[in-house]
Amino acid sequence: MDKKKRMDPHIDRKLEEGSYHDARLTENFEHFVFQNEVITDTFSYGDFKNCKFVSCDFSQAHFSRIDLTDVVLEHCDLSNLDFSDCGIHRVIFDHCKTVGTDFSGSILADVLFQDCNMRYANFSYAKIKSSEFQDVNLLESTMNNTELAHTSFLQSDLSRMELLKTPLKGVDLRTCTIEGIRLSGEELRGCIVTESQAIQLARFLGLEIE
Repeated sequence: MDKKKRMDPHIDRKLEEGSYHDARLTENFEHFVFQNEVITDTFSYGDFKNCKFVSCDFSQAHFSRIDLTDVVLEHCDLSNLDFSDCGIHRVIFDHCKTVGTDFSGSILADVLFQDCNMRYANFSYAKIKSSEFQDVNLLESTMNNTELAHTSFLQSDLSRMELLKTPLKGVDLRTCTIEGIRLSGEELRGCIVTESQAIQLARFLGLEIE
């Protein structure tokens, strides 16, 4: 599979420092940077565009069915956040804690997850396109019935990750840890792995290596 280059967020060079509470009242989040905020909203069908969140805590928020476009999140805690059925486009999650975060049913395009703790995250039934997982902990996360297109995994821990009915054709896992990965075997057709990884995966293909 030819790799399609991921697009970075289109964000103004100079963002105005803002208050999330004030922006929420007007539902205008554009052109702002929000820092050190504790966000406890239940928010559906909203839009976040051209903005940045730094060291914010979303762990008590509920953000299903929202759209994020051209957004950067740095050192934020999004643990257990409901991000289900969202549209996430040209977004960077940098050094974020996303333990147990629910991305199920969402559409992710041109998204970068970098140095994030994503243990127990759920991407089932999501569509992920032109995105990258770099130095990410995906231990025991779930990505069942997920569509992956032009998406890469680099130096990431996929141990005990569940990937049932998620085709991995063209996906390169050579730099990743895949111990105890969970799938049926049919998902592996066309997946790129190392020789040692192939030995680990042989059991899914009914092979016995002596």
